[in-house]
Amino acid sequence: MKTPISLFAIGLLTLAILIQPMQASFAAPQASTSDLVFDFTTNAALAQWKSGAGPLPFPGTSGDYRGYVLKLDAPVQEDGTLGAPGLLTVPHNKYDGYIQGIYPEFTIQKGDRFQVSVGCEYGAKNCYVTYRLDYINAGGATKIFWSWKEKYEGRIYNADVDLSQLAGQNVRFVLTMLATGYAAQDRPLWVAPRIVRPGNGLTPMPTLTATATPFHTPPTLPPSGCDRASFVADVTVRDGTTFAPGQAFTKTWRLKNSGSCAWTRDYALVFYGGEQMGAPTLVNLPWPVAPGAMVDVTVNAVAPAAPGQYRSDWMLRNASGGLFGIGANADKPFWMLINVVGAPPLAQTGYDFAANLCAAEWRSGAGLLTCPFTDGDSRGFALARQTRLEDGSVAPSAILTQPQNKYDGYIQGTFPAFTVQPGDRFQAVVGCEHNVSCYVTFRLETLSAGGAPRIFWKWSEKNEGKTYKVDLDLSPLAGQSLRFVLTTLATGPATNDRAVWAAPRIIRPGLQPPTPTPTATPIPSPGAIVPNPLIRALYMLDTSNGWATGDSYALRTTDDPQPLAPLTEWLCYHLCQRCGIYQPGFAIVERVDGSPAFGSVWVEDAWQYSPAAHTALQLEGWLRRTADDASAMFALDAFLPNADRHLRNVLFRQVGPRTRAMAFDWSDVRLPLQAWPWPQDCNSARVLAWLRDIGAWQPGAAQAVLQRLAAISAADVNAIMNAAPPSWRHNQAVGATTNWWHTHALSRVAETAAFLGLQP
Repeated sequence: MKTPISLFAIGLLTLAILIQPMQASFAAPQASTSDLVFDFTTNAALAQWKSGAGPLPFPGTSGDYRGYVLKLDAPVQEDGTLGAPGLLTVPHNKYDGYIQGIYPEFTIQKGDRFQVSVGCEYGAKNCYVTYRLDYINAGGATKIFWSWKEKYEGRIYNADVDLSQLAGQNVRFVLTMLATGYAAQDRPLWVAPRIVRPGNGLTPMPTLTATATPFHTPPTLPPSGCDRASFVADVTVRDGTTFAPGQAFTKTWRLKNSGSCAWTRDYALVFYGGEQMGAPTLVNLPWPVAPGAMVDVTVNAVAPAAPGQYRSDWMLRNASGGLFGIGANADKPFWMLINVVGAPPLAQTGYDFAANLCAAEWRSGAGLLTCPFTDGDSRGFALARQTRLEDGSVAPSAILTQPQNKYDGYIQGTFPAFTVQPGDRFQAVVGCEHNVSCYVTFRLETLSAGGAPRIFWKWSEKNEGKTYKVDLDLSPLAGQSLRFVLTTLATGPATNDRAVWAAPRIIRPGLQPPTPTPTATPIPSPGAIVPNPLIRALYMLDTSNGWATGDSYALRTTDDPQPLAPLTEWLCYHLCQRCGIYQPGFAIVERVDGSPAFGSVWVEDAWQYSPAAHTALQLEGWLRRTADDASAMFALDAFLPNADRHLRNVLFRQVGPRTRAMAFDWSDVRLPLQAWPWPQDCNSARVLAWLRDIGAWQPGAAQAVLQRLAAISAADVNAIMNAAPPSWRHNQAVGATTNWWHTHALSRVAETAAFLGLQP
């Protein structure tokens, strides 16, 4: 029986569903040329752009994790149509990230209207954002004037907002874009954002010079008249301030009007000479400045990529275009002077295909496929994980693809649109998975709006124990917004065609080093020793197992009740790496007394199940969404065995659109791995049974782990253990574990497969 309240709620919900499509179908009034009084796209270079990562340059760099804004002359909207010139504003790539641009002051008149078409870029199917038009009033307060929540559904919304309630006010408008959850797949567009005065017959406001050209040679200034300036102070970034290569910063000067003419808002700060450092060429003054008064003028800049000392000279420009500065004759520039210290970065990952696996639209001859995938799916699958290649090297980040299991089957992923810039390169290492007899063709294709896919590169690969390194110059595509397509095609029957795209990415000169390529080194290193970590509150988590926590690491030491604990963790974490099991980072951590400890990194954005904070239904949902990860870790638990995999020994983390489960804490494992199997009533057995009951057990993921364990040799295990710090190693334990692996590992794999009900 439905109560009156529930019927009322259903009615409201139905009304809401009906209303939104009607709103989205409204067409914005078309403004005539004389109606346009401010164009946000044309004047984007005059805005101060920033995100949670700090100030941003304009235009930005596609793929910048800090967020970026680009001017697009013909953006492809989510309904597939080409829009008028607009802005692509991608938020800071973090949970609930944002980006915003603060525009110069504008005086509102009665009848002014804000108009824009909003929607996500075509193909960005996981885009989910909130648009906001904010304004900063004369008192400096920021207020929200209009907002719109947008999720990709193939439609655009035309906003037509009356600004009359602000009539007579001088405000600074702010275009704000907020991610809803993770921002990794957000590509929202402001198409033709503008302020119009419909029907007033006004002469259009002169367009601010958004693309002012820097002086190639600073001009000689005529004798100054009434316009003079005096330098007062460096409010931010004093001379000689040191920055890392590529670091963004904000420079503010305090200047005094020492002339006899008042400075209006039409006066501007202009770049005059030296190194521009990514700053805008022109920035209007924020307020009028009377003779004798002072003003703070600000630019956003980015430190050059190469080390050295850099100077950037600036002047003021009056309303008539005349330049003036400081000094006795008002003809000298003021400047910023910085030092750039540190090794220049080699390359920036402009786009990581493996990290964005589920942002792609995947299909095979069987039709559309759902990501995340299940290993072994006959329709074809693609898995983002650490993978061992045919030459024995291990790729920390890779896409393992399997075409549809049929003669000449294929699988392909079409990724969201990406704007190519000069110098961009596509890089990857391609090959077959270790110990499989695959024979495939790899293809990189491009797809433009409304166009057919075009093959940019292809390579035929057969397992002969060698991989092929791909390094393609994408410069012929510069300026185009394209969807890249990764395609794997079987040559004949697709059985065993497990083909690997290792570290597939687009790189460009920038801020971050490239994703590591596969290495033949048998022991993946956790990185350099971390000296004396800050540990404000070291306390024991588990006195029986010896876990202690600091600010950045959970630590295992040799002075706990299990002296082999650090060595055990070291071995198990490396086995996880070899088997593609998702886990936190780890390091050798130097304690204050100089002794080494095993450190498992605290992952700040991960969470654990807590009965006090979460329901069983929530936990069930997490485990279903992370079934591949959970099944993989329990396969290794069963092999070792680790009998204490309770639900607080699993970390959950949101990685882009995908929820992941991380394995940590192997404290129940005993070297040399002889006791087997685990007790029937242990924590691991109970949780595994529950995984099966709720449908979160993926045999294919577990089978893949056992296959990788079978490929690890006793020599590999010996090398892993001997790479640990000497104080952790007990020769008897190392030798016994190595011998056990040599004589029993393969039979243990078969026994574990039977124990888990898998194929031997």
